[in-house]
This record gives sequence, structure tokens and C-alpha cells, in this order.
Amino acid sequence: MASASQHGKRVLVPSAAIAGLDRIAAAAQGPLERVTLTTRKPVKAWRGTFAEEVVNLDTVTQPTVIFEGNARESSRVFPESVNVSAALSLAGIGFEATEVRVLVDPTIDKNVHEVSAKGLFGEVRIEVQNTPSPSNPKTGYIVAMSVARTLKNLSSPLVIG
Repeated sequence: MASASQHGKRVLVPSAAIAGLDRIAAAAQGPLERVTLTTRKPVKAWRGTFAEEVVNLDTVTQPTVIFEGNARESSRVFPESVNVSAALSLAGIGFEATEVRVLVDPTIDKNVHEVSAKGLFGEVRIEVQNTPSPSNPKTGYIVAMSVARTLKNLSSPLVIG
């Protein structure tokens, strides 16, 4: 942020795999007490990640927590899978205070992110179920769509959110 400011640039953060970043950013203008993210993905999304050190992906049969901590830790442990925690932290109360819980869930076929927040504005709970990309199940189609929309917003006369 300091570098962008110093050079007269902006950092654009698309909502990507989650929804409601605009609401979280608005809520952060007043006291924001709590922001949490729960991410659940099917087994195939966790192949080649830290998850393989925590649970046997070949035999897991029920939803299993593989991480609980803050967004700074989750961004380091799962840079390719839980980068939504970074976007949520930038919009809300920061990397240290944003709570993150991550699960391997063999009972689902979508990448699921649940965001909840509480503060002066009230409370919000948003759940999205994203269709994973066949070539990279760690991410979903909506991520590319969100990036495309963010770029379109740069020249659009109407910007929503």
C-alpha cells in the first residue's frame, strides 16, 4: 500500500471467490468487531497442498478441519487455496484479527466460502458455492469472471459495489 501510494498507483482487489467485500469494507468504516472465513473444498482441491500433511486425502470420509488460525497464517499455509482470506483482511479488520477455518470436505463438489462479520453496521453472513475449474480445482470459474469485471470497471460509466 505504501509503494502504491508513493507512486500514485492503486491496488485493485477483486472479490474473486467470495462475495461481499464491498459490504465488509463499508462496515470497516465504523467499529467492526469480528470477521471470520470458513472455507470448505472437496478432496481434489487439496491435492499437492499442506492439507496432505494433516489428513490422508485418500481415506477421509467426513468434513475435517485442517486449519484454524488467523488470515496471515492461512495465507502462508494455503497461498493457492485460501487467498480469499487476504482479500477479506484487506477489506476488513486486518490479517491478524480475521479468523479463518479451513476444511477438507469429501461430501461436497463445490468450493464453499462462508464469510461472517459483526459490527456497528449489524451482522452479515454470506455463503458462496463456486464451481471448481476442471484444470485447477483449487479455484473456480468465478475468479476469472471477477477479475474481468474489475478490469471492465476501470473504464465503465457504471461501477457496482
